[in-house]
Amino acid sequence: MLASLQDAVDRRNAIFQAIADGAAAMVGHSDWRTGIDHLLGRLGTAAGVSRVYLFEVHEAAGQGPAQTCRHDWAAPGLAPLAGDPRNTDEKLVGADPTLTDWTERRRRGELIQGLTRDLSGYLREDFEYQRILSFVSVPILLDGVWWGHLGFDDCESERVWSELELDVLKTAAALIAGAVERGRAAGVLRTSEALKSAMLDTALDCVITIDDGGLVVEFNRAAERTFGWRRETVIGLPLSEVIVPPEMRGRHEAGLSRYLTSGESRVLGSRIEVEGMRSDGGRMPLELAITEVPTSEGRFFTAYLRDITERRQARDRLERMAYFDTVTGLPNRAQLLKQVAGRQTTSKSPWIVAVELMRFGSLRISLGTAFADTLLCALTARLRERLGPDALLARTGDRQLAVLGSGGGAEETARRLAQALYDAFHLDGRTIFMTASYGIAVGPAEPEALLRDAELACERAVESGGGTCLYDETMHAAQLDRLSLETDLRHAIDAGDQLWVAYQPIVALPEGRLAGFEALVRWDHPTRGRLSPTVFIPIAEVTGLIVPLGRLVLHRACHQMVRWTAMREQGAEPLFMSVNLSARQLGDRDLLETVTEALAESGIDPAQVKLELTESAAMSHAGETIGLLWRLKALGLRLSIDDFGTGYSSLSYLHRFPVDSLKVDQSFVAAMCRSTEGRDMVRIIVDLAHMLKLDVIAEGIETAEDAKLLSDMACGFGQGYLFSAPLPPREAASWITSSEIAGR
Repeated sequence: MLASLQDAVDRRNAIFQAIADGAAAMVGHSDWRTGIDHLLGRLGTAAGVSRVYLFEVHEAAGQGPAQTCRHDWAAPGLAPLAGDPRNTDEKLVGADPTLTDWTERRRRGELIQGLTRDLSGYLREDFEYQRILSFVSVPILLDGVWWGHLGFDDCESERVWSELELDVLKTAAALIAGAVERGRAAGVLRTSEALKSAMLDTALDCVITIDDGGLVVEFNRAAERTFGWRRETVIGLPLSEVIVPPEMRGRHEAGLSRYLTSGESRVLGSRIEVEGMRSDGGRMPLELAITEVPTSEGRFFTAYLRDITERRQARDRLERMAYFDTVTGLPNRAQLLKQVAGRQTTSKSPWIVAVELMRFGSLRISLGTAFADTLLCALTARLRERLGPDALLARTGDRQLAVLGSGGGAEETARRLAQALYDAFHLDGRTIFMTASYGIAVGPAEPEALLRDAELACERAVESGGGTCLYDETMHAAQLDRLSLETDLRHAIDAGDQLWVAYQPIVALPEGRLAGFEALVRWDHPTRGRLSPTVFIPIAEVTGLIVPLGRLVLHRACHQMVRWTAMREQGAEPLFMSVNLSARQLGDRDLLETVTEALAESGIDPAQVKLELTESAAMSHAGETIGLLWRLKALGLRLSIDDFGTGYSSLSYLHRFPVDSLKVDQSFVAAMCRSTEGRDMVRIIVDLAHMLKLDVIAEGIETAEDAKLLSDMACGFGQGYLFSAPLPPREAASWITSSEIAGR
């Protein structure tokens, strides 16, 4: 996510640099029109659009206000607007209702953007004639009066501009407005100075220029606002005394000296994060980019700085969501494992006490989630009071906790925990007694193995009716049972009759219609009964059985969708079928052949198939994965990132993956109704997907409140028990013909 925010900043900076570069063509000319075509071309290239144009408003004889395209730039293959009769003396009032409305909005200084397909009448005909798919125009005001507008057309895609890009487009319009005003007021004023002044004054980033002695020669208004200094105060002062923290001044001055003498620089031409200092001594994180500006008067260096406090806070919030429980604030399972790894580097062996809270699930059902969460917070607060300073308490599951320690004291810790729960909890007029079971495992096993052993011991304690259990080798019987289950799974895959596919409906939230299904495997074991996927899927992953199991699910799901498609009314919106791909399947060299075979044998439209891969799976071998995904995409099917936000920080790769959608993990959806922070995290993911032009699917929707919050965020699709549990094929088929969606 942070990487995508960085991409938006990069695109914005590219347009900003285009403004600066294009302005150079106007240097030395009193007429602002000199070099304007070059400026428009640089803007078009940097913004990645098909056409950039400048319209001027004027009075046309006999028809009132009109507009004419004075200058434009167009990509190869597109006709220019300037000189075209359709864009000369174009009547603004009365010709078209939408154009009349735009005229009034532009007079008020409003930016206009949209899609051609949303227009009608004359404007749509005109825009389609010019092959425009999407557009944005920024009004140019002189002394508050509408002079014209700067427009950008995209003839290749229906583009949605980010706020960062729109801000810099406004800067470009303000720059041109300033140039026109200065040209009117003082024709002898050099255009380059007018453009420079307008650019610096309207820039949202801090722009600071120093000479080769390190003295400040330029300090724009954004820098004044950010650092709290007046421009006239800092001009001529060493930059190190103005914004550089005292402990970093020596490095700053040494770096400048080294570059001037040897040309060696660690920061020039790069974008880095540094710490800056305000006039009151306060600190802030900054993003810094430096460029050298050689002139006949000497060597100068311009720094572009942006306060990234909010970005850092967002990153910290996201990290907290990933590593800390949103209810109790305790470290979660992932953070606990990180801490175990850290303690294994010391001479004292780590140990874990796994805790299973008895009856907590039934309390949640009978007294409600809010009460259960309050009880859990009170309980964990009491436990922390009884633990030593070196012990770490974490929440590892809905009703599971764990304590991490080092050296001795594991059994004493379990005793303290049990003693802490002896006294009742008094909440909301209720008296609640809590009990727990405890499992102890002592290192030096790997982090996940150590936690697994502690939880296995805790399970044994629960099975024994409570108390404390210490993990030992006698528990290997459970491992033997696991091997037995693996053998049974191999036979089940070969036979195929014990395994079947359930289908969970996926709903288009805005319309409340069925959009597709997710295929989920189920196993009816001949002696054990129906097994949860959490029992056999991990075995399949570890043993590699996930590959043939995944092949079975894909083939059955494709054939099932073909049968359901035949049941649909002609002209109905096509449904899609989501099928999961694991990291192990992505590493299968025959995956492409498997998918191609399933598509061909079933006869399904590839566009109806969506392959879902988790964020961690996509990033496990990112380099190889990218190529494979593009080959899968070439088959015509769709791709989705599942459980987004819970795996690696893959945002730096996300724009390179040919995915069509992101799936918001159910843990984030569950946190939405509990905290503003939870809602903010979901909104960040939804906004990121929209910026990348990806669909968004939210899983784990349990309540109507969840669905409404997601719909208000413009989340397009959702699934969860509010709508339906995963269903056998016969029951799922009833959704194909039903016009009503449960939960809507």
